[in-house]
Amino acid sequence: EHPCWKCGDADCNGEVDILDVIVLNKNLVGGGELSKQGQKNADVNEDGKPGFDDSLAILKYVVKVIDKLPV
Repeated sequence: EHPCWKCGDADCNGEVDILDVIVLNKNLVGGGELSKQGQKNADVNEDGKPGFDDSLAILKYVVKVIDKLPV
């Protein structure tokens, strides 16, 4: 397991926060790249690729609508 691995931590800074949602959304619309580890971390529904549904799940986790990741 990679030392950076944390479910939802798209920017690999060790925290799951709103910046992960922003970084993931920017990547999804072509405005930035995620590292391979960031892609793995962002794939919270474990379907093999990060997507907008993962972004929404991370956002729900950050604002405490859901209490755990992966979903």
